[in-house]
Amino acid sequence: MARSQQEVDWQSTKKTVLERSRHMFNNSFMSDVAFSCEGSDKKFFAHKYVLGISSAVFYAMFYGKLAEKNSVVHLSDTDDESLQEFLRFLYTDECNLTTHNAMFVLYLTKKYVVPSLAQKCVEFLEANIAVENVSTVLQQALQFNEKKLEKKCLELIDLKTSEAIACDAFTDINEATLAHILKRDSLTVKEVDLFKAVLKWSEAECSRKGIEANAKNKRTAM
Repeated sequence: MARSQQEVDWQSTKKTVLERSRHMFNNSFMSDVAFSCEGSDKKFFAHKYVLGISSAVFYAMFYGKLAEKNSVVHLSDTDDESLQEFLRFLYTDECNLTTHNAMFVLYLTKKYVVPSLAQKCVEFLEANIAVENVSTVLQQALQFNEKKLEKKCLELIDLKTSEAIACDAFTDINEATLAHILKRDSLTVKEVDLFKAVLKWSEAECSRKGIEANAKNKRTAM
């Protein structure tokens, strides 16, 4: 079946570089690499040239001495939504950040060294910190040495400690983040409530390590 003239000559309908680049986002046309996430059958089509001029890490991956030869790059450390928004930014300077994906997109910006998008993620997180996510946002801030974001998280935790430690996100943080919170003398919470929250965290930590949540293992986790 013959393709329409617009499908054959789409370039003439795009007046700017941005319009043409936006058209190529996740487009199999001229694609020479694709990405997939663990646990998903979805593929994201990309173009090594665009990736290489956007990230020194991608340049090394595709044009360096040890260049990636596979046509599909499998990623085990991200999800479809976050990867899609990360790639969207490389093609369009646009990114649809949400409270769900911002931390994961931030991780990708650090992994592939895209500081302009990293800054957007940090600014978004600073503006959208809530008691429900403050613990996990703090973990990211500590991991990536984002001091301003860390300060905002700690201020909220100090102000609303009881609410923050009662959220599921508190049990999801790593040991280093837990220790960073517990060493503060400005927490506004009863000692017994804090102990209960830490005990609940230790049970979750035992589960993450695949060990029985008995008294000995919970003490070791803490």
